[in-house]
Amino acid sequence: MLSKIMPPDIETQDYIAQESSRRKIWALTAAAAVFVIIIGLLWWRQERKEPSGEPSSVAAESENSGAAAGVFAHDKDGDGFTDAQELEMGTSDLEFDTDGDGLADAIEIGVWKTNPTNVDSDGDGFADGYEVVNGFNPAGPGKLQ
Repeated sequence: MLSKIMPPDIETQDYIAQESSRRKIWALTAAAAVFVIIIGLLWWRQERKEPSGEPSSVAAESENSGAAAGVFAHDKDGDGFTDAQELEMGTSDLEFDTDGDGLADAIEIGVWKTNPTNVDSDGDGFADGYEVVNGFNPAGPGKLQ
């Protein structure tokens, strides 16, 4: 005798419907993520080309140097000194603030007359940037005039 095939109960039907919905949501989310990544890569590639379709010299230089040369083709860190000057002074051509004291290298040399490779140029225990922000002389004792 053939047994009757019973339809699944209501709870099972609800579970199957929810699981199906979850899978659809995950599939749509994954497809959207892939779409966004592809559009982003195409946009990025297009931005790196000149109108002629050839890669720009700035983009090529940026790829070769490993740094974002951009507007500062000969000043990778954008601190106002060329990379050649940075090499002569012993400062970093990749960090605009070589010693990390909060003052850009060009400001330390041109304005405050402090050492861009020493966090505390006057040796008083306070970083040069901290002294400037709080009204003290970073190159010696006393307050700023």
